[in-house]
Amino acid sequence: MLALGYGLYQLRALFQRYARGEYFSAAAAIHLGRVGQSLAWWVVLGVLCQPLSSVWLTILRPVGHRLVNVGFGSSEVVSLFMAASITVIARILQRASEVDAENRQFV
Repeated sequence: MLALGYGLYQLRALFQRYARGEYFSAAAAIHLGRVGQSLAWWVVLGVLCQPLSSVWLTILRPVGHRLVNVGFGSSEVVSLFMAASITVIARILQRASEVDAENRQFV
């Protein structure tokens, strides 16, 4: 949940930049990249915490009745794809901010 909260905080900061008209700023690209990274971390941590929590919840059971629950499904794949897409868009926005800064020097 911490990774998701951080991502939402970065998304809020990104929209604040957009509200000030900073569409092609380097800071906006950094915020967007952090949103993608936090989404990826949220998925990875979710996949890692699931087996840990299942072991923790069944540790007091007798041997042979303890469980390790591991899962990786289509929702995780879709979320990782979205995280990768957001990260790629952030890199494109970073390049756009460089071009925008270069164009402002000519005017």
